[in-house]
Amino acid sequence: DWGIVCIWGFDANDAAVACRSLGFTTSPATYRSLVVGELGDVAQPTAMSLLGCDGSESALDQCSTTSTTACPVCSYTSGVMLSCGTNTIPHTYEYRLAD
Repeated sequence: DWGIVCIWGFDANDAAVACRSLGFTTSPATYRSLVVGELGDVAQPTAMSLLGCDGSESALDQCSTTSTTACPVCSYTSGVMLSCGTNTIPHTYEYRLAD
């Protein structure tokens, strides 16, 4: 399932792990909150919130996380915009976790 990663509790370790999982192994990772013009499909649910990556993981699904019900304030306007390797965000990457 596709979903939004909530900005609440998201930090530099989480960003580094997300970029690493997308193949950006040596690039700096930056992040910020989404703004309305960048939303895309607003019907997406919150997939992860309050991540707890320590920075050594190779993928976000290896990090501790809180269930989406524990962070009811997370919505499509609380999503993370991730930039891997640049100071600007030229492209939008979608991240999918699968069981």
